[in-house]
Amino acid sequence: MATPEGQKSKDSSYVHERCNNPLIFEPGDGWAYGVSLDWAGVIVRRLHGGISLEDYLVENVWKKVGLSAPFPTFCISHNPDYSARLMQGAERNSDGSLKPYKFWQGDNPNDQDGGHGLSGTAKDWLAVLADLISDSPKLLKPETVAMMFTPQLDNGSKALQMLLQMRHAWEMVAGPASDTGINHGLGGLLVTREVAEIGQPKNILCWGGAANTVWFASRDHGVAGFFSTQLHPFADAMVKGLVNSWKKDLWIVIEK
Repeated sequence: MATPEGQKSKDSSYVHERCNNPLIFEPGDGWAYGVSLDWAGVIVRRLHGGISLEDYLVENVWKKVGLSAPFPTFCISHNPDYSARLMQGAERNSDGSLKPYKFWQGDNPNDQDGGHGLSGTAKDWLAVLADLISDSPKLLKPETVAMMFTPQLDNGSKALQMLLQMRHAWEMVAGPASDTGINHGLGGLLVTREVAEIGQPKNILCWGGAANTVWFASRDHGVAGFFSTQLHPFADAMVKGLVNSWKKDLWIVIEK
């Protein structure tokens, strides 16, 4: 993660220019919400002869989980199959009413933002989540999946304290969890303790997105879920309450 002051080309549409910033700490010395996955996408492309990240995902992710064209895209305006189905974004006003809002993510004709730029459907993402909780995953080795559900931040570490300071973000996806039940895995937030208020068991991997989208996966129960809206700003109070109610009802059914 880097400081905004160090940005050389903050308005560039290319990841290697827009995210070419000095680090705010050395790898392993902290935790911050940043652009590491966008850089991971750049590295994947470079390691595979310059192939586009979108083409790489088609062959190595989407087809492997059983999807067929149209496939998720980094430039939705160039994909009529998806652009025609794009839901109108909305922004909540201070009085609770809604007004139209245009999300800028997911429509970059010049580059592929691996951390936040992919447009797809709920069905597309659920196919990935289903594979993640499968006893025979197609995308990753079982031992790699196990690592994703293993806490990566040491208790008392600076990195864990930095994560806990972002409660406004992770509470949206984790529910009303206590600080002692929060960590991070390889791929998302880990809720390591039960969240009794919504009936959520321990060992939940989860995260979400700017449009108040939320996903979770439980290997212990063989269950995954995805909640999707197109609403700004993130962590909307009404949506957060709806997400928690959805999870509570879902876990009541699962635990029967």
